[in-house]
Amino acid sequence: GARLVLMPHTYTLDPTQPNGGRLELQQDMSLQGVVGNAQAVIIDASRLPATSYAIQDDATGAVRVGRGANSLEWITVSGAANGAANIETDLVSSVPSRVTISHVIASGSPRGIDVRNLGASSAGRVLVVSISNAESFGNVTGNGQGLSAVNTNGATGAVIRLTLQANNFHGNRIGALKI
Repeated sequence: GARLVLMPHTYTLDPTQPNGGRLELQQDMSLQGVVGNAQAVIIDASRLPATSYAIQDDATGAVRVGRGANSLEWITVSGAANGAANIETDLVSSVPSRVTISHVIASGSPRGIDVRNLGASSAGRVLVVSISNAESFGNVTGNGQGLSAVNTNGATGAVIRLTLQANNFHGNRIGALKI
């Protein structure tokens, strides 16, 4: 149930740190920047090489959520050009997954925000995600999606319940992709 409130700063992810430098929220953890100014706290993933994003049979994002009740609020995440996404929901735990992404800016990645149940570890998982007042732009690497929502091969019986409100996906190759 930890809530981490970050001071205004650009936090550059370092590939020599645990998880290849990625931020992985633990169960029921929240990460919050400066209320009213999503650009005051920047998570910069531009220094992470492709190897930092490698997970079993796939790639992941710079900031990973999905364990229990996770939230990201009032933060900018950018520069994950070598990964799957800036923000990724592919962390799985034994408790139901509820993710809130609010007042977040995501840019400079193959996907700004990637809502997915990934492979067999997500079989039967119900992923409930609420995204509001988010902006996703400049995601032009690869397919360049502002938002993606997908159950991948092997996620048998998985469900995504996605609520979108007052978001702005622009300047990407594809605004939103839902499969």
